Amino acid sequence: MASVKKTIKKNCEYLGNSQKHLKDVFDVVFSCPDAIMTEDSAYVGKKRYMTYGQIKKEAEKIAGGIYSVTKSSGKYIGLYADNKPLWFALFWGILMSGNYPYLINLRQPFSFSSEILKLLGSDTIVYLDQQPDTDIKCLSYEELTADAESVCSDMPFGDYFAISTSGTTLQKKVCIYSGKEVVSQIMNAEPIMRENSDLVIGKTGYKPPKQLVFLPLYHIFGLEAVFLWYSMWQSVFVFPPDMSPDHLLHTVRDCGVTHIYAVPLFWESIEKSVKKQINKDDNLKKKFEKGLRMSISLQKVFPKAGKLFAKYIFSDVRKLLFGDSVRFCISGGSYIKKETLIFVNGLGYSLANGYGMSELGITSVELSRNVKNRLNASIGHPIGTVCYEINSDNHLCVRGESVCKKIIIDGKEAISGDLFDTGDLMSSDKKGRFYISGRSSDIVFGADGENLNPDFAEQMFSVTAAKHFVVMGDEQNQSLILIAEIPEDIPEEQKSVLKEELEHGNNLLPPSYKIRHIYYTNDPIIGKNGIKVSRAFVKKGLAEGKIRLFENINDKPVYNLSYSDESQLKKELRVLFADVLNTEESDISDTGHFINDLGGSSLDYFSLLSRIDEIYGVMLDFEPENFNYSLNDFERILSERLG
Repeated sequence: MASVKKTIKKNCEYLGNSQKHLKDVFDVVFSCPDAIMTEDSAYVGKKRYMTYGQIKKEAEKIAGGIYSVTKSSGKYIGLYADNKPLWFALFWGILMSGNYPYLINLRQPFSFSSEILKLLGSDTIVYLDQQPDTDIKCLSYEELTADAESVCSDMPFGDYFAISTSGTTLQKKVCIYSGKEVVSQIMNAEPIMRENSDLVIGKTGYKPPKQLVFLPLYHIFGLEAVFLWYSMWQSVFVFPPDMSPDHLLHTVRDCGVTHIYAVPLFWESIEKSVKKQINKDDNLKKKFEKGLRMSISLQKVFPKAGKLFAKYIFSDVRKLLFGDSVRFCISGGSYIKKETLIFVNGLGYSLANGYGMSELGITSVELSRNVKNRLNASIGHPIGTVCYEINSDNHLCVRGESVCKKIIIDGKEAISGDLFDTGDLMSSDKKGRFYISGRSSDIVFGADGENLNPDFAEQMFSVTAAKHFVVMGDEQNQSLILIAEIPEDIPEEQKSVLKEELEHGNNLLPPSYKIRHIYYTNDPIIGKNGIKVSRAFVKKGLAEGKIRLFENINDKPVYNLSYSDESQLKKELRVLFADVLNTEESDISDTGHFINDLGGSSLDYFSLLSRIDEIYGVMLDFEPENFNYSLNDFERILSERLG
């Protein structure tokens, strides 16, 4: 049996000498047909496996089905499916039919995806499970494979796919990748392997990784960092049955997952869940915090000994979390708190910070084995074929073979130049490690001439009593203001907590950064399907009068809905809330914050989302900036999604 390192070297050499098309990637991925590709823990009592050969056969049938129905090639076809083993087959099947997949984001409004499909000239969607509500022709997996014959070997093989950005801006942006960029991205595995082999090998050097498929495969992080990269050396992709905390953690332990790549919310949820239990006992809390400090201190000097110490001292906690199989973890997609990095690394799990964008692919991750570098939230050095530069405005600019070369913005095509300006403010240290400090478009030019970064100010606030908040520039963009979104019927006690939180945060800021005005609003400051509060969205809402502000928190009247007048949907949701939180329905208020008022943990929140998906067939976003915490929030959002 060849070692994983030898397999990576051999496959990189093959791709380097190839035409660098997606067909070449396909040939490498499916070069070991008997290797296990997917492990599905959705079946209680037994596991279901699919080999690389089986996935390939399904892809061939899908390709034949697509061609027999559409009789076309060289067109974009929408791929509408959540994370499932057959997602892999649909992706490759579209390409094998000579067409190009557009990866539809299931958590964006379908109206957004419809516009992208029109922009790409697509008139067909293939889907798994639930059919999208659209006039566009939809073909189910079952239809495609019922009587389909495998596609002929002389059929053209598609060499492009399209992916839309995550929706953090007001622009409709779609990125088109070709095989050349994908091959370059994959070949970055070799230099990464040389710097830190923990990222590429599994339980041993002869075992490929077992990747938890947690990230959506239609996001760049899940698509490139999990699927395209790790399938190159025949890794095993482990699918949890759903996002409920018990099933998620049980899947990691039971299946021996070695690599977990996730958004910061996932890691923060784990931290909050554990600390919630530990904080109930002051003595236990002190011992735990002392153990974390000792673990981190020891890892800084003796990394291996420090991890062994963590395994020993936190053995009970680790048994309840991931067990001992996990080898490497990455957080990406947004800012991760230093406290969370300390917590996860202190338990003995190597958690590093990474960086990438839909326009760039995955461009860096902290690879140092020294825990000190991981705790500083460095994104590391640019990997392999990527080059970073900081321009005169302190923007991160990126060039490289793996960077997307064709981007369509609001219907207009833009060909990427030599350097892509990310708009992220960046600094670097003497050893060439990079650190992101904010977005250039958000900078406020203070009246005294100092440039103010609102991201810096936001980090000083820990606001639990508001739905959302944002720090941004005033109308003249000369001073910082804070806008907090609160419910109309916010309790008096919560008002007091909010005032204290805002005052405390403002006191932590240096004089030039002080918040000059605090405003409140009952109107949403985040889009229905946004993944974070966008300052551009807020500015637009203010300009159009959709976001109305008031300075005195008591200016708005309090409206109380009587329990008897509530809708059937709210009654059903109240039952779900009570069931997940193991409490009485009468304890669930309309506006109570799921975590701060009702006592739920972030993992309880995941469980609630999973139950809603199971009952209503609606997947609500679980990314941190789009949290909806109260019963009223859930009724509003779910009623919109259900029409």
